[in-house]
Amino acid sequence: MNKVIYRYLALIVLSVLCAGFSANAQQDEPQKISPYMLFTYLKNTESQRILQVRMTNITQTGEIPLDGLNIRFLNGDTVLGEAVTGKTGDAEYILKEGYTPYTGDDGSWPFAAEFDGDSLVDATAGELSITDINLEMTLSEEEGKKIVTLTATFPSAEGPVPVADEEISVYVPRMFSLLPVGTGTLDAGGRVQIPFPDDIPVTRKET
Repeated sequence: MNKVIYRYLALIVLSVLCAGFSANAQQDEPQKISPYMLFTYLKNTESQRILQVRMTNITQTGEIPLDGLNIRFLNGDTVLGEAVTGKTGDAEYILKEGYTPYTGDDGSWPFAAEFDGDSLVDATAGELSITDINLEMTLSEEEGKKIVTLTATFPSAEGPVPVADEEISVYVPRMFSLLPVGTGTLDAGGRVQIPFPDDIPVTRKET
């Protein structure tokens, strides 16, 4: 009888030890990073259409860039290409000149960015729906005040259509950042005027 009880107690101790070893093994496994993806679209002054991704790990002390991650860019179901994030966590893909994006039922371009995940970072994805517009900017001076006038339209079969009721901002580029000038809302004609502050120096190019 004593042998049976001893054997039973030994099995209990062995089970507890195994559970402890299993718990320690799970604690030793590194926890995967759950990344934050910022997915944006940019059309620059040279009419290049650029898909941009920034991958970071948000911690209690701030955002840490995630480099070396392979990002896949898509338009609808079409894979456009891939790019790897750099030291700042940024990756970008420039749409090829002349490329006509797939258009959704609402007339917009559906884009997606995907990261499949790896041994250290979880998979994630982002989506954008873009309506391409043409933006014209003119600078003028009225009664001694500098004015920035913006006109936004998007193409259609019937000709340019004004972009109305959209908020738009003006910035002055600096070496490492963008300096805000002002923000306004496009009217029914796709037009807005934003005063240019007198305390911001303007560099004029000689022609």
